[in-house]
Amino acid sequence: MRFPIGIKLILTFILVAVVPIAITTLVSLKLISSNLESALQKNGMSTLRDAKSILSQYLSRAEGIAQFLANSNDIAVGMELGDVQERLDNIEDFWRLGIVEIFDSNKKLAFRSHAERKGMGWFYTAQDDEILDKALDLDTVSDYFSYSEGLVIRVSAPIIDMRTMDVLGIIVVSYPFKEVLLQDIKSRIKAEVSVQWEQTGSMISTIQNEDGQPVIRAWESAVTDFRGFNDRAVLQQEKIFLKSYLISYQTLKNKNKEPVGILSTAIDAEYLRQTKRGLYVIIFVSSGCAFLLAVFIAVVVSRTFTQPISNLVDTMESVAQGNLDKRVEVAKNDEIGDLAVKFNEMTLKLKNSFTKNESQRNEIAKLQSYLSNIIESMPSTIIAVDDKGKINQWNQAATDFTGLPAEEVRDDSLLKVFPQLSPVYSNVELAIKKVKPHRHEKVSLLMGSEYRQVDITIYPLAAKGSNGAVIRLDDVTDKVRIEEIMIQSEKMMSVGGLAAGMAHEINNPLGGILQGIQNIRRRISPDLEKNREVAEKYQINLLDLHSYLDERNILRYMDGIQKSGLRAAEIISNMLIFSRKSDSQKSPVVIAKLLEETLELAKQDYDLKKKYDFRHVEIKRHFDHHLKPVKCVETEIKQVILNLLRNATQAMLEAGVEKPCIELKTSFCRGMTQVEVKDNGPGMIDKTRKRIFEPFFTTKPVGQGTGLGLSVSYMIIANNHAGTMEVESEKGFGARFIIRLP
Repeated sequence: MRFPIGIKLILTFILVAVVPIAITTLVSLKLISSNLESALQKNGMSTLRDAKSILSQYLSRAEGIAQFLANSNDIAVGMELGDVQERLDNIEDFWRLGIVEIFDSNKKLAFRSHAERKGMGWFYTAQDDEILDKALDLDTVSDYFSYSEGLVIRVSAPIIDMRTMDVLGIIVVSYPFKEVLLQDIKSRIKAEVSVQWEQTGSMISTIQNEDGQPVIRAWESAVTDFRGFNDRAVLQQEKIFLKSYLISYQTLKNKNKEPVGILSTAIDAEYLRQTKRGLYVIIFVSSGCAFLLAVFIAVVVSRTFTQPISNLVDTMESVAQGNLDKRVEVAKNDEIGDLAVKFNEMTLKLKNSFTKNESQRNEIAKLQSYLSNIIESMPSTIIAVDDKGKINQWNQAATDFTGLPAEEVRDDSLLKVFPQLSPVYSNVELAIKKVKPHRHEKVSLLMGSEYRQVDITIYPLAAKGSNGAVIRLDDVTDKVRIEEIMIQSEKMMSVGGLAAGMAHEINNPLGGILQGIQNIRRRISPDLEKNREVAEKYQINLLDLHSYLDERNILRYMDGIQKSGLRAAEIISNMLIFSRKSDSQKSPVVIAKLLEETLELAKQDYDLKKKYDFRHVEIKRHFDHHLKPVKCVETEIKQVILNLLRNATQAMLEAGVEKPCIELKTSFCRGMTQVEVKDNGPGMIDKTRKRIFEPFFTTKPVGQGTGLGLSVSYMIIANNHAGTMEVESEKGFGARFIIRLP
């Protein structure tokens, strides 16, 4: 039975479109359901890990605040003058959710932040607390502590007078597990958070009951026996106040591995069912629409193709009977219309078959055009010359490479048009004479104001009555530069590893020197009882000894040794931090401190061969110390600043600037933190300034610059940190680079 083509098209569209859609829908429903449940479970465990990580961050933050305040000269002076309360009032927001307490050496309270806040009393440190005694013994305490009223993160650190090494007081930083702390964690992990600290079920939670009050007792199905609870995290689905949650539990332990409570996170599981329902509706509606669309397209296509094809068949039958004047009516400009046009052309060619010779000439012309198009479209520069060196072929790539159109150079001398090829022209003549190809790699050609590396291949042409050669030039400048960059990167990796190893090796004896000089100062101090006992045993007056050491400048020498050792330790620390491979983790960074550390690195970076020494450059600082920390990858920003400092220093010294100077300025502009690096060097022309951030662009000769330094710096600022990087410069008036970070 023969079906019309319209019916066949409709059936084909239905089979091709509807059946796969139905199968895909069923499979998708099952996969989506399974993936949603799996994703919810993974998300539950992930929120628990994130919550523990945030608690660790709070512990680290408390340690950092304690060390910062303990090492602050302002705090030490305040302890002596008795005005530490006034000195710390202005920076109380520095610790935000925490409590800062300062005790003197007799464990008497000197300062307490947030003292007026309601419900904070049980978080205060008692005078008989063990952490105060440990701090007086120069021991820093940092841990979770459990009380009947709740949990608290607490860190203590001694305040030491660096001149006498006496303990002036104690810094105690506490982060209580209050609602505001848990709400902060909740906002960051996008899940409810609960902490239980007693076997009786006492807890603090962000989950609210039907009255909008936070939960203060563990729900019926919650894990309460945390002392017998396995360390492994537990994931289970529970109902709390008639609402379904996916709960993740894990014990919270102090540094002695003792459990102090249970940390749990809860994800609303109701949205899983709602999401499934929504997906089912979307998939079924989409399937129905796809089915209707398939039927509609099949009907339209059937009507579009059936009539034109029938007309084409009728015309073909007429032509087959010998009617060569018959033509197909071209109704539409589509594929069938194209087919009708081609059929009409074929009929016309059949009718005009007696013009065979003319058709052959047309074919030859088309072939020549085809070959010419091939040559023109080749990315390599193609130049064909005869045995006298006259140009007879010059493709588009040659025009792009030299800037000369083919019409101007055809039949002209190769050496006249392209004098840069004069060093290899003798090989062109040799290749034509011996009919043997020649190849030259990485030939340096001066094109305009820029040197380009090219591979030159010479192919001889031998034909009856005419000889010549084809010269092919391939620009490999970028390839050569990439190879040089890879070699240089390997060298720098080796040098970096060697420097890091040397820094570690230097740290060991340096630590011994600093520890030794510190112990010498302590052993000759008349303030220590043990020193006085030993001195009396050998009948030595420590005060007289001190006077002698002071008069002979021995104490000053010891101070110099200690200061130089600390200076060397700081330099080594900066080198290790900078050479360490970045983990691409962004963290809040004080820009002024980052710039100072980068300057310290730059002072150690000099190259006698390039007459480059950063220590000969005057540095002017204009820092806004009220700027907030910027969240960035510290090592990457250091890399950008160090690259700018190197470029500025090298440009100024090479230009012979009498008093080289670099200005560093920080400010807040357009809602972003702005860093400016300005020099009084030779500056640059406008053409160079516009291309300064392009990869591989360099004004230095080949081999002396990769052209990637500023392009990589721009990528770090723009792509990695969503910032901006600009340059302002005029020839003879220095350069000013502007970096803005959100």
